Amino acid sequence: MKSSDLKKRANKTVLLKNEIEIFLNDLGLNTGLYNLMLNSIWKDSVGEPISKFSKPVVIKRGKLFVNVENAIWRYELSIKKQEIIRIFNENLEKSYAESLKSDNKKNQLNKKYFKPIREIVFI
Repeated sequence: MKSSDLKKRANKTVLLKNEIEIFLNDLGLNTGLYNLMLNSIWKDSVGEPISKFSKPVVIKRGKLFVNVENAIWRYELSIKKQEIIRIFNENLEKSYAESLKSDNKKNQLNKKYFKPIREIVFI
């Protein structure tokens, strides 16, 4: 924690619950929200039928890792990879913008963990 943060908070009462949520979010340990948002964005990007056979796992270094149920779906998704990336990034940006409009800090996405993707890896 920065000393400037301590000075700002010195005269304010804060809820420990909120501080813990912010701390976990900063560390990337708030995985429930992360997984929920990632699955929601994936489902909006590829549609209901495809999302039944594929699940996003994580975004790391600009790559979205997606677990696919079988080789046939893996092939179909690889053909549409560039279109999926474009739509996914659009939906990601919409979700991030909507979360910023929220007054509730708990529902705000951390931009650090939801950066636009450049590639999809099907596993």
